[in-house]
Amino acid sequence: MHWKSAILAAGAAATLVLAGCNRQQGTGGGGTAGEEVSGKVKQAQEKSRSALDKASSAQKEAMRQQETASRAQQDVQKKQQELQAAQQKAQEETQKAQQAQQQAQQEAKQAQQTAQSSQEQASQEQQRAQQEAQQRQQAQAREQEQQAQQQQGQSQPGVGGSQQMGTQQGSQVLSGSVSSISGNQLVLSQPGQGSQTIQVGPQTRAFLDGQPISLEALPSGSQIRAQVENGTATRIDATRSQSQQQPQLPSQQQPSPQQ
Repeated sequence: MHWKSAILAAGAAATLVLAGCNRQQGTGGGGTAGEEVSGKVKQAQEKSRSALDKASSAQKEAMRQQETASRAQQDVQKKQQELQAAQQKAQEETQKAQQAQQQAQQEAKQAQQTAQSSQEQASQEQQRAQQEAQQRQQAQAREQEQQAQQQQGQSQPGVGGSQQMGTQQGSQVLSGSVSSISGNQLVLSQPGQGSQTIQVGPQTRAFLDGQPISLEALPSGSQIRAQVENGTATRIDATRSQSQQQPQLPSQQQPSPQQ
C-alpha cells in the first residue's frame, strides 16, 4: 500500500500549495501567477485521484484474478484427489478380479479332479459288478448243471449195469464203475460188457456226490457217468458205492493217488 500513501501525500501537498497561493493572492491583491499555480495544483489533484482510481481498480482486478487462481488451484487439487481415489479403487477392483479368477481356477481344477476320480471309481464299480454278475451266472450255471446231473443219476439208480449210449448236447454218455485210473486214462468196468478205457485230461471235471474232486482222488469202485467228446471225458459225475458209504478209519478216508 506504499503507492496509495504516496498518492495521498502528493494530493495533500498540492492542497497546501494551493492554500498558500490563495493566501498570497489575498494579501498581494491577486495576480496571474497565483491562478496558474492553482490550476496546476488542481491538475495534480485530478491526476492523483485518477491514479488512485486506477490503482484501486488494478488492486480489485488483482484480487479477482487471485481469487480465480485460488479457485482454479482448488479445482486442480480436487481433481487430483478424485483421480487418486479412482486409481486406488481401480487397483482394488483389479486385485479382487485376480483373486476371484485364481479361486475360480482352483475350484475348476478341484472339480475336474473330483469328476475324474468319480469316473474312475464308477468304472471300477461297473467292472466289479460285471465280474460279480458273471461269477454269479457261472455259479448258477454250474449249480443247475450239477442239479440236472444229480436228478439224472437219481432217475437211473443202478448205473453199473450196462453201457448206455446217448446224445446229450452232442456228447456220448458212458456209465459204469471205476476200475482204475492211470495217467490220462480211466478204466471203466461195465458188468456183462467188460471194460472200456476213457481218455481224461486237464479239461476233465470230476465230481463226487456233487462235490468237485480231483481225478486221482476218485474212489475205485465208485459208480460214474462220464460225458465223452471225441474220446475224451469232459465231465465225470461219481457216486460212492454202498460199501464206500460205511464209516471208515481215518487212514482209509483219504485214498492215496495212484501213480
